[in-house]
Amino acid sequence: MKNTLFLLIIFLFFSCTQQDKVKPPEDLIPSDLMEEVLLDMHLLKSMRSSGYALKGYNSMLGDGYFLEKYCIDSMQLVNSKNYYAQSPREYLLIYKQIEKRLLALKDSVAELDIIAK
Repeated sequence: MKNTLFLLIIFLFFSCTQQDKVKPPEDLIPSDLMEEVLLDMHLLKSMRSSGYALKGYNSMLGDGYFLEKYCIDSMQLVNSKNYYAQSPREYLLIYKQIEKRLLALKDSVAELDIIAK
């Protein structure tokens, strides 16, 4: 009985581990370009939700805007996001860079606000 239980636990342990490394898609967006795309996506999303985007610009600033800007297609973006999501260390590095850039943008806007007053 103990041997059977031990073998079952060993079998479950090895069956739950992932042996294969995730292969990048053929059309993977490089991490530096992915950083740019994600930064634009988050900025546009926040502009839309906060009401800073003028109504006339909402149609221009849709998802097609950054796809056209960076010469990528939606499937390439989805595949790249899925790949980076399965590689959390690399995804975390991208988002740390995005966080730094957003903080720099926030500081520059705060400086403009101080100068305007």
